[in-house]
Amino acid sequence: PSTLVQACRAQGLTLAELLTLKGSPEFNLCGASAAAAAVGDYFCGWNQGLSLERMRGLLPELAGSNIDVNAFLQDCEAKIQQAGHLFEVDLADLVSSTDLMVLANEQLLQLTLREHVSNTQSQLKQVELTEENSRLEDQNRDLLARCSHDALTGLYNRNYFDDMLARESARCERQAVPLGVIFADVDHFKRLNDTYGHPFGDYVLREIAVRFRHPIRATDVLARYGGEELVILVYQPTEKGMQILADRIREKVAATPFVHQGLSVHVTCSIGVSLIIPRRRDVNIGQRLVDAADQAMYEAKHGGRNRTVFRSLLSSKDRDLQRLVTANRFSRWLVKRDLLDIAQVSQALLDCPPSTLRIGELARERNLMTESQVREVLSLQLRSDERFGEIAGQNGLLNSISLVQLLAAQQECPRQLATVIVQSGLLAPDVAISALEEYLQDQRLQLAGAPTAPLVAAR
Repeated sequence: PSTLVQACRAQGLTLAELLTLKGSPEFNLCGASAAAAAVGDYFCGWNQGLSLERMRGLLPELAGSNIDVNAFLQDCEAKIQQAGHLFEVDLADLVSSTDLMVLANEQLLQLTLREHVSNTQSQLKQVELTEENSRLEDQNRDLLARCSHDALTGLYNRNYFDDMLARESARCERQAVPLGVIFADVDHFKRLNDTYGHPFGDYVLREIAVRFRHPIRATDVLARYGGEELVILVYQPTEKGMQILADRIREKVAATPFVHQGLSVHVTCSIGVSLIIPRRRDVNIGQRLVDAADQAMYEAKHGGRNRTVFRSLLSSKDRDLQRLVTANRFSRWLVKRDLLDIAQVSQALLDCPPSTLRIGELARERNLMTESQVREVLSLQLRSDERFGEIAGQNGLLNSISLVQLLAAQQECPRQLATVIVQSGLLAPDVAISALEEYLQDQRLQLAGAPTAPLVAAR
């Protein structure tokens, strides 16, 4: 019968598998079959410990939680003896249930000890693996530092700078935002080496690196470009901001003598600064920017050294538009209202990455353009090197004010900046919310009064 077939198959089921049958008509017979198999293994098998453990799990489920397993096994032994006598079976080799219980408990103890040893070994192995992973991570960090940092100054090396310049160039081209580089060279460095020796020259480079680090932001990339040349990739630069930063660095180098092993020498540097907004599909924009800063630096040297020369690669239209965008940013609005100073805003902006949305996506999000209009401009852009804003302006889809506001929002999200300012404790929540609402109202009023004519200096 199928019920007996199922009961036979149930002999090897685990307790969890048997309990899935609980409540069904087959449960009692299948459970009895499994319990009987465990009893048989206990008396006649070789692993009494596992059999005893199985019975301790099965029997309470079949006969109730009050069952005494030891008494049950003694009763089984007595009935086995009766059956052996009835069928004239020699049971002289059958071990008593008491001795079997001792043997079973010894086996269980051994299993417990082996499991404990195994767990201990696994834990030790895990500790060894953790230590090995930590060691390998340290090695990887060390290798990465060697690949990306200059050994003498601890600054980034040229390879790392070139990689970051390529990434930032691509981002600035994609978002049509400024890309800026500061190029510096230690004045009369060969004379310093020849006069005071190479150890002093090495000290000057290390100290120069320290003095350069102080004025720059954490988001800027400072690297040793080669020899006595240092270069800075400036994040979200402005013309005025870059000139101020370059002069501040130059003055910090010149302000204090370089003192080393009894020598005290005044050291200066010449600095070139360049800025550009990449065009679409601009080729080698990063290298052209570095070359421009390098040429500006040589101009500073020829002009008498210890000076800064700025070379802007912006067109007059881009320059005017960039000034409008900067002036329309929420951070500048806060400074103009004397709610925060420049240092506080700059610190908050470190936790506000620029938006990853394109101008078309922002325009759609703000209901300045429809989805079909955005697709139309993108289609036209495939056949042109012009920017999204330029094409949208030429087709009367965006005006100057709306584009300026979109570009400002792309560079910094007002709501995100307000959140960071509150979290940093720079403004009380009610003050920050009120300021944000007032700023957004100003933006809406600008749009309401904006002309509908196409852009003149659009991006």
